[in-house]
Amino acid sequence: MGDGLLSRRFLECFLPRDEINSALSLVMVMKDKLRIGAGSAWEVVRKAINPLLRRLPQSLKVPLKILRAILQEELRPIRRPHISMGSSDWADAASDYLDFFESARDRVRRDLLDAIILELLQPVEKCILDLGCGEGYLVRTLKTLGAKKVVGLDVAEKLVLEAKRKNPQGDYRLFDICRDEIEETAAFDSVIANMFLMDVPDLRLVYRKICKWLRPGGQFVASLINPCYTLPVAVWKLTCRNIISGQSDPSLHITNYFEPRDVVKHFGSSTVHHYHRPLNEYLNLAKEHGLFLKSFHEPKIS
Repeated sequence: MGDGLLSRRFLECFLPRDEINSALSLVMVMKDKLRIGAGSAWEVVRKAINPLLRRLPQSLKVPLKILRAILQEELRPIRRPHISMGSSDWADAASDYLDFFESARDRVRRDLLDAIILELLQPVEKCILDLGCGEGYLVRTLKTLGAKKVVGLDVAEKLVLEAKRKNPQGDYRLFDICRDEIEETAAFDSVIANMFLMDVPDLRLVYRKICKWLRPGGQFVASLINPCYTLPVAVWKLTCRNIISGQSDPSLHITNYFEPRDVVKHFGSSTVHHYHRPLNEYLNLAKEHGLFLKSFHEPKIS
């Protein structure tokens, strides 16, 4: 039984069915408005559901905030139209990215991923291209470790300027991978895409350019969020089923993993596009373009 149906039947124990149907009709109207970008999912829940919640008996042990979360199941995630913005929306999120990078929230990347990336690269005397270099921390690190040449590309002018401020001698370029080209061909021993591939709409285009930039026998190193455990596929929720079974902790719900799609997500005060793809799409498209898997790592927090 779906959680949305379960929550509806829970309400029917206490409220007239016609009032519930009226509220859910309002939900459907608001969902249509959401499809054209008006309002937010929480506004839908507040306008349609809160009046019902206020009428539930006060003796119920389930907190209203938990019921609100359950009833949002009536608002299944809405697929927005595909917008091929490339990674350019990250240009507008540069300030939020800097705040995130400079905080402890980005320690997963620096404490877990960087050590693996550096071990794979073995950067001494190599020419390396860093896609989505941000404020340039990895470019600076690679030069310190003995790389012959490191070029950093990023779509956000503010991040490129910050990288140049921190390292005036560094090679940092404003670059949108969906629209721009660089002069170098077959010029790099390694190309890095560190937490980058989830932010581009056209993976084939990215792989095609990477293969053009790499020297014969070159190396492509990529890190990405496990697509099985992040939005829009995975959500931690406390549902009626949890409550009825006596569980107080939320459970991880994974839905529509194999459906590629783009979603708009919040990043600080900005909104950015996240392009969900199953893991096999990353690997199979890479193989189609002549990139073959040599090693695969899944770091874990001890």
